[in-house]
Amino acid sequence: MDMGRPRHLRSQGLTRSRRLTRSKGLAGMLSHLPWALAVAGLAVLATIFGVALTLNGGRPGTLAVTGAPTLPTWYPPPTEAVTPSTFFPPTPSATAGTVGSASSSGPTATTTKPVVRPDPRPAPTTTRPVTRAPSQPVPPTAITGTYRVLDSWDDGFIGEVLVANAADKPVAWEVRLRFGPQVTSVVTYWIEGAPQGSFRRDGADLVFTSGVKLPARSTVPLRFHLKRSWTGDYPIACTVNGTTCRRA
Repeated sequence: MDMGRPRHLRSQGLTRSRRLTRSKGLAGMLSHLPWALAVAGLAVLATIFGVALTLNGGRPGTLAVTGAPTLPTWYPPPTEAVTPSTFFPPTPSATAGTVGSASSSGPTATTTKPVVRPDPRPAPTTTRPVTRAPSQPVPPTAITGTYRVLDSWDDGFIGEVLVANAADKPVAWEVRLRFGPQVTSVVTYWIEGAPQGSFRRDGADLVFTSGVKLPARSTVPLRFHLKRSWTGDYPIACTVNGTTCRRA
């Protein structure tokens, strides 16, 4: 301060000095006002972010607002186009041999089953060898007969069939004789030394049947008197129980 100047001059200088100081302070405050506003704005944004984070449960990305739908904050990037034939698999249909469409808007894929044709070649056949059981030896006939002529004259003769049983048990027997047209009738017949049997004609055959079974390992003679118109005392056929007689 200039102490040698008059008081009123000193007062005016002080007033001017205060005005300059006040104007400089106001100008300085105005120069710092944008920064203060920016800081205040950041503080307000930080406060709003903290409140939103609290309302959203601590998960960033979406703001929980009551009564409004939550919108996603992330969308997947675009992918390559998918060919319908590979994206929509064919769905089996009720029609045999084809595959129908999966939906009304999807594409239709058709699959035809291969046709199985029969093989024209004949199936191979396997012929199994026929196995025959070994043949059993044929046992000898139990009942046999031997034919002979006991007596003969001009219009007749007496013949005999000796019936033999070689079995170990009694056997009934039947003798069949067939003669030519020279034999005209049977005069009589008998079984020597045994109960008598029966006689009948069976066509051209003369059939003699035993009265009782012939005991085991024994023989019995059947004899008969026959009339004839010319010679011929031996039969055309002679059997005992189906076995051909021997000639004595």
